[in-house]
Amino acid sequence: MVASSYNKMLKIAFNVSTVGLYVELKKLCEK
Repeated sequence: MVASSYNKMLKIAFNVSTVGLYVELKKLCEK
């Protein structure tokens, strides 16, 4: 079904952006 694959992609995109934010914050804190 198209909806389920869309939800899966949405979840992956959310996880990736969350990890990206975490990494950026970590970089800022280490300065």
